[in-house]
Amino acid sequence: MSARNKAPGVRELDGLFLKTLHYHALANYGLLTRAAIAELSERELLRIPRLGPAAVASINQELARHGLMLRREQLPPVSAAAQGGTSSEEPT
Repeated sequence: MSARNKAPGVRELDGLFLKTLHYHALANYGLLTRAAIAELSERELLRIPRLGPAAVASINQELARHGLMLRREQLPPVSAAAQGGTSSEEPT
């Protein structure tokens, strides 16, 4: 057992060392593996009670130690009008 795992207020979740509060927040949502957590985006994690930006950053760091990262959010397609496109009508 590593010294890090013995630290007060720290729990291990599938190799991730997290504050006990964050461990319970993830476990209460059924997120018990690194892979399950990595399927979520930062925005999705922030919707979980007791997980704020600092917690999400910490979780992301722990995932990175295992070669994982949170899912990147897919942005909606940008319309031609929003890109500054022109109308299909020709001027007269």
